[in-house]
Amino acid sequence: MTAEILRRAAALMRERASRAEARRWYPSDEHDGMDEIHWWDITAALPGDDDDPINEFVDSWHPTVALAVADWLDSEVMAFDLLYVAGYTKVEAAKTLSRHALTVARAFLGESA
Repeated sequence: MTAEILRRAAALMRERASRAEARRWYPSDEHDGMDEIHWWDITAALPGDDDDPINEFVDSWHPTVALAVADWLDSEVMAFDLLYVAGYTKVEAAKTLSRHALTVARAFLGESA
C-alpha cells in the first residue's frame, strides 16, 4: 500500500532525526588529504575539499530538513486517510498521493517502485 510506504518513511526520518544532534559538521584536513566530518558525534572521512558537492549535500540534510520532509509525507498520508474516511476506496484514495512523495519515501527506505 502506497500510503503505508509514506508512513514508514516519515517515521524512520523522524526517528533518525530525533537521535541526531542538531548542529552542523565542520571539516578538518588532518587526515591525508581527506576531509573529515564531525556530525552528530559521528566522524567520517570524505574525499574532496570543502566545496565538494557530496560534502555540501551531507551538510544540507540537517535533522530539521528531515523533519520537514517527514511532515510533507505525513500530510500526503493525512489527505489519503481523509478521502478513505469520506468513502473513497483505498485504490481511489491512493491515486491522489503525490508521485514525488512516493519517490522520496521509496528512495529513503531503499525500496524500488
